[in-house]
Amino acid sequence: MHRSYAEQDSVPGFDSLSPADRRKEAETSIRRRAGVIGVTGNKDKVKAYRREANSIRPYLHLTLSQRRECLTALARKLTEFPEVRIFADAISKPDFVPGSLATPYEMAFEQVITRSQTCLSAKGDLADPSRARDSSPQAEESVQREASLRRPNPVALLLTTSSDRG
Repeated sequence: MHRSYAEQDSVPGFDSLSPADRRKEAETSIRRRAGVIGVTGNKDKVKAYRREANSIRPYLHLTLSQRRECLTALARKLTEFPEVRIFADAISKPDFVPGSLATPYEMAFEQVITRSQTCLSAKGDLADPSRARDSSPQAEESVQREASLRRPNPVALLLTTSSDRG
């Protein structure tokens, strides 16, 4: 959402069009570009462009400034929660070694989970089975209330970068 889309840049006066017209013109641009890639590119480039086009379709009617405003609003909303932690990992796909035991997404997910677990254990929020607890309803309620007050609300985002976009 944060980057410029060539499909929108190729439409003159894109920002001044209505949302419906923006979508229509951008879809036409996608089809035109897909046709060019289909004629000049190989099978992998066509597949990659289809994947990219599908990922941007929900945002085609929004201008770049509107998409950035949306991201800014999301970031502002997240700052309202003092205990929120965002964990991310970026993997450069061109530098990724094919034939590894995991895909780039699996590796990034593993990194994000590891970081969130480290954060939780540092705050003492991971369950410690060695601790004996009073199982009465009042004690359970007290433990739950205490845990909800100090437990962070981790939000995991998987980010991947790709420098092989055409």
